Amino acid sequence: MLVLLLLLFLPTAASAVETKVVIRVVSADTLVIDGGQYVKLLGIRAPDEQQQALATRKFLSSTLLGQEVSIETDGANAVFGHKDKYGRLLAYVYRLSDNLFVNGALIVHGLAFVDTTNLHKLRTGLLMYQQQARKERRGIWQTTDYSPQELAEKNKVPLPEQPFTPNERDKTPDLRLEIYWAKRADPRFRTARSAEEANFLASIYQEDVLKGTLPVMVQVRRNLASALNEHFSAGGVQLKVEAVGEEAEILKFIAEGMDQNDAEKFLAVPFNKELFSGLEFKEVIFTDGANFSYTYKVEH
Repeated sequence: MLVLLLLLFLPTAASAVETKVVIRVVSADTLVIDGGQYVKLLGIRAPDEQQQALATRKFLSSTLLGQEVSIETDGANAVFGHKDKYGRLLAYVYRLSDNLFVNGALIVHGLAFVDTTNLHKLRTGLLMYQQQARKERRGIWQTTDYSPQELAEKNKVPLPEQPFTPNERDKTPDLRLEIYWAKRADPRFRTARSAEEANFLASIYQEDVLKGTLPVMVQVRRNLASALNEHFSAGGVQLKVEAVGEEAEILKFIAEGMDQNDAEKFLAVPFNKELFSGLEFKEVIFTDGANFSYTYKVEH
């Protein structure tokens, strides 16, 4: 029934529609498509609670990263160019492989709230999805009875804005997508890598890893320590890796034979920074346990 409901709202000939590839998921309601355009999922209000927002972002990554999608604007928003004040294209997104209506899927699964601001064509359908998700206490509805918009209207106050900060890095593909394209010689893979960076990349992303049953990023985390040790062994540096938190959100290297200057040089290489960002670490710490401790905070 859910699949049938999501298929009710397919792009129509009268709408402005274009086909693109999702190259990044930057938040729980914002994507980047090839060409570097931000897309804000129209009608979607991301959860404010951090863990809920992270779950929504992970769903979008697993559902859309590297996928061809149909981007459909709402005709009523043509007066302001279909964009919000941050320059994000306000759109309905459909995954081409199965016509999954992504905006609706977030609401159906209780991964986001409906925000009717600038929502016209599919307003009724999305509100219907939200009512059903609330009734069945799915996802975010396990901890609340009202959406942020409903609470604001109930209290007769403006709906608080969720700020967004554009980042130049978002215009380049997610590291996972770059690897996928590179292995298939896709012409969209244009990021130049030095020989050292390319070898290091190959040492971590082996073909047997990609063929495994575990998600690629989980397997990569397990292989990271040995790959980094092999990479640094020629320089006489030995690394012991400690991961803090169940999902290894903080990565700590106990580095014998490394000093702060070495750590800074390593993290000055754009590829290395992008590697840790692609693995969704919050911090990367290099230390010898006594003389220096160097921390790189990952920008997600």
